[in-house]
Amino acid sequence: MSSASVPPWEALFARRAAGIKLDLAPARRVYEALGRPGATARVVRVVGTNGKGTTCAFVARALAARGARVGLYTSPHLERVTERVRVDGAEVAEPRLVAAVGEVLAAEAQAAPRPLTFFELLTLAALVTFAGAGVDLLVLEAGLGGRLDATSVVPAGALGVARIALDHTQWLGPTLAHIAREKAGAMTPGRPVWALRPPAGGVVADVLAQEAAARGCPLTWVTAPGCDDRPFEQNRVLALTLARAMDPGVTVGDLGEGLPPGRCEPVPVATGPDLLLDVAHNPDAARALVRELRARGLAPAAVALGCRGDKDGAGLAAALSELGAPVVWVDPPGEDGAPPPDGVDACYPDWPHAWAELRRRAGAGPVLVTGGHALVGHVRAWARPTGEREP
Repeated sequence: MSSASVPPWEALFARRAAGIKLDLAPARRVYEALGRPGATARVVRVVGTNGKGTTCAFVARALAARGARVGLYTSPHLERVTERVRVDGAEVAEPRLVAAVGEVLAAEAQAAPRPLTFFELLTLAALVTFAGAGVDLLVLEAGLGGRLDATSVVPAGALGVARIALDHTQWLGPTLAHIAREKAGAMTPGRPVWALRPPAGGVVADVLAQEAAARGCPLTWVTAPGCDDRPFEQNRVLALTLARAMDPGVTVGDLGEGLPPGRCEPVPVATGPDLLLDVAHNPDAARALVRELRARGLAPAAVALGCRGDKDGAGLAAALSELGAPVVWVDPPGEDGAPPPDGVDACYPDWPHAWAELRRRAGAGPVLVTGGHALVGHVRAWARPTGEREP
């Protein structure tokens, strides 16, 4: 059945089966066929392994506070795909995004040498949506890598580089040098780059400096003095720098205080310990989360961990064990979950089974739920708005 005969929303989600394709040419061709939506907007793009979504959210919030009309595109989502596409902080209405997907599918039928992936299709639909909303400033979170990421179809006036760590090695390469080079591929020749300085310099710093020099990109290292144990504060400092590149009048107050959903997010539960939700999905992110929790004086009584099959479940469990709380494994819903790693205290097939035991074991709590968007989003929906609910 062709895409033309399938409703746009259904066609979008059917593309999940296509997986990831590191080939930017099809997306570029469809982007041109669509009339290059977003090409006249000012663009901030953020690449990296950890912290780029939080950084983008802060940048968008600050620039909107200054009166800009801002389109924010992030991934993945927690509960609804419309979370990924926001105008001035508000999710776009589903019918609007559905219509944009339909436009992209029509252009794809005429211009693409192969079907677009889920991420490519949704990225272009977001750009169409932003153009229709009269957005004049775009904040785009890269999905995978940078060099061949679909967000790169529109040139960025400013590029931010968040923390780089080992993740997606099957696509980006086995070492930090490989991954840093793929992220650096998002640099636009001659355009400025701001990067969080790696704690010990090393290969990541060397690669970013080499790639920036080769492209004629002015590279500025961003530091956050006194924030080595506060990764979210580091993200705020990077965001402030990027926002000021667009509007020098941005102040720290324009960033606001709250973190995006799913980042060290407290969620009350009526009958049982409270929850603490965080989407840390690789060992580096888990170690950063441990540091953040300690800096905040938070000590989870138990940890519920679940991640996709392409993630390092054992590395996550080992990093989280530093909290000194029991770590239990929960199969993530609707995902090809990783096998339970050695060393976890218990394994559960789903959240209700895990919760029944955690509620008994955790006492006063809180219970940390982490490992990725699938499990965190599922538990967040289950707990909403303030009380325990049947899943």
